[in-house]
Amino acid sequence: MLSYFPVPYPDELLYSIIARYGVHTGQSGNRKAILRDVFGTDTATAVPDLPSHLRYLVQHVGQVWQISEKDIIKRYTLAPFYLPFLKPDLAEKIVSSMNSNRGGDIHTRCGISAGAMTQPTFFRYCPSCVQQQNEQFGESCWLRSHHISGIDVCIHHSQELLSAKSYFHSRHKHLFSPAVREVTDQTSAHVELKDIEIKLHRLYSSLMGLQKITGLSSHQWTVFYKQLADQLGFKKGSRVDHQSIRRHIENDWFGTCLNRSPQVAAPYSWLTQMFRKHRKSFHPIRHMMVWASLLPEVPVKTIFTRVSRLPAEPVKKCTFPLQVTQPTIKTREYRQSWLMLLKKYPNTGIKALRSTGEGGALYAWLYRHDRQWLMSHRPDKVVNNSKQGKVDYGRWDEENVLALDCAFKTLKRKLGRCRLSRTFLIKQLPRHGSVEKHLKELPKTRKWLLGHAESIEDFQLFRVLNAAGELKRQNLPLKRWRLLRVAGIRFESVTKKIETVIQKLEQQRSLD
Repeated sequence: MLSYFPVPYPDELLYSIIARYGVHTGQSGNRKAILRDVFGTDTATAVPDLPSHLRYLVQHVGQVWQISEKDIIKRYTLAPFYLPFLKPDLAEKIVSSMNSNRGGDIHTRCGISAGAMTQPTFFRYCPSCVQQQNEQFGESCWLRSHHISGIDVCIHHSQELLSAKSYFHSRHKHLFSPAVREVTDQTSAHVELKDIEIKLHRLYSSLMGLQKITGLSSHQWTVFYKQLADQLGFKKGSRVDHQSIRRHIENDWFGTCLNRSPQVAAPYSWLTQMFRKHRKSFHPIRHMMVWASLLPEVPVKTIFTRVSRLPAEPVKKCTFPLQVTQPTIKTREYRQSWLMLLKKYPNTGIKALRSTGEGGALYAWLYRHDRQWLMSHRPDKVVNNSKQGKVDYGRWDEENVLALDCAFKTLKRKLGRCRLSRTFLIKQLPRHGSVEKHLKELPKTRKWLLGHAESIEDFQLFRVLNAAGELKRQNLPLKRWRLLRVAGIRFESVTKKIETVIQKLEQQRSLD
């Protein structure tokens, strides 16, 4: 249990709080000591945005900082920015990983590692924010709002964020870099934000203020955006008018900082996918770009409430229609005809019955109009008890060898052929899929393939000799570089055997 831990500042990253702890206790140079004090282990990693080992941190600082793991995630990490847009089970697993000592795949699960939106390379700060922090607290810190992908302007001062010297995801995984030692420049350019950019910043602030870390299903987001397109008139009949949506959003974001960012806007292909069935999650900035344009006056809380009330899964349609309580005269006639057909062919399956002259039409009508009754009056499934004959592997083996010999003679003479690899030769056989599975039972075929399959080096030699013949026909000197170029072989791929053949060809040409 620690007897001292810094008081967190508003919107501060947990990483920054721990870094300030190192400065206050004089242990900034001793990385492992900080880890042992705060986490009780020296294997924890210094992750700024989505840290792990939170359960151990609460156990060690609980005496001076009474807070739960969930509150740390909500208030001092970037989890509330990502998790609401993920599936509920995935968001729950990420929270569990952040609490545990197994946080290695958190960024992969969030989609950050493979996403088109890259995180800031370095820690960032706003000089005006730093000045306010120094005046109010006597020191500076790293803020959450300064490290969002796609937002490169300070929300509060409309100033361009500056990069510090330390990497946001440092190669030194146990290093906590304090802001007080990284902030140098005191001025930055003022950015004139457009109305839609201000709306985006407000959406971000509202999202982080919700402190929401539970996810919503893909189906809920799918239904929400389809309803949104319908409500705003972006429909052509029953289809979403993707071109109109794209033109509207492109016009709203034209000339803004986000529109000039190739990672965020161009070529807007994500916009079409967002208004289709959601098969993957989208970056939060892209959700908020759509909201700022299409729902400018709707609060974030209202949007999430609306989405959460939608069904989490698609409603499954009933397989069969409701039972007909009073069948019509026509239905009775078709039922009677079907029952007579079953008596006429007592040991026949459904497929054979439909193949008969009258069976196909009867089945089709009943399937459309009286399906539940039809499904309950189907014939029993006919089991084919006939045993398959045993495979004569010996004969099959002989046939394979004869077929391979014939194909090999033809293929080997072709000048522009591909490599006669084992797989390629097997595919020349009539039943090549079965041959691949039963090579153990086909010893002659296997032996033939081992003796005739062409290695990469052998194929390169074949190409060198072909290149030599082509150069002779063109009456060009046989130079090493020319042979390799015509043969399509890289210089670094030349083996000793190929080098020897090339030298012999050069010597033979010089003697001629």
